[in-house]
Amino acid sequence: MTTMTDLETQTEKLRVEVGRTKRWDSTAEACFVRFLWTNRYIENATRTFASEKRVTPASLNVLFALWDHRSGRTQSELASVLVITTSTLSVLLRSLADRKPPWVTKSKEAAHGRSARWRVTKEGKKVLLNVLPEFHWAVRQLFSEFSLAEQAQFLDFMERLAAKAEDFRFRLRSKFQRSIRD
Repeated sequence: MTTMTDLETQTEKLRVEVGRTKRWDSTAEACFVRFLWTNRYIENATRTFASEKRVTPASLNVLFALWDHRSGRTQSELASVLVITTSTLSVLLRSLADRKPPWVTKSKEAAHGRSARWRVTKEGKKVLLNVLPEFHWAVRQLFSEFSLAEQAQFLDFMERLAAKAEDFRFRLRSKFQRSIRD
């Protein structure tokens, strides 16, 4: 069981790690920052090999997100999945589409009044297939010291956190919509 002293030690350690000068407003704030900071470490660890393959981590993220949906995704869907702005994504997609040969392509569906869908090209698929073995190895290594029970706890916690975040987003959006109408 975690004591208050353990919690204070952990939050202080995080404060120093991220270079924060003031104390946390709440334990929840420290948890949120730890989540983001850890995600950065995981991204760095599982993307280290990408530069050796001449692929930027951002490009790899786009290729993964498109590969998961072979029917393609709209730019706004991709931006939502990747948690980046559509303007930033636009620049990235254009650079991937302008490569010779291109790694992604935009569908012609936009001419019919629907949003264009971006898809991975054959060349983009080659890039992914070249990178996937190292990616899978890195992920296995990252979680290798955690028991299956710990991995199950992690998945359960992350699922509950995602559900809570989505519920909060919905309630917050509803609150703002009501305040705009009033």
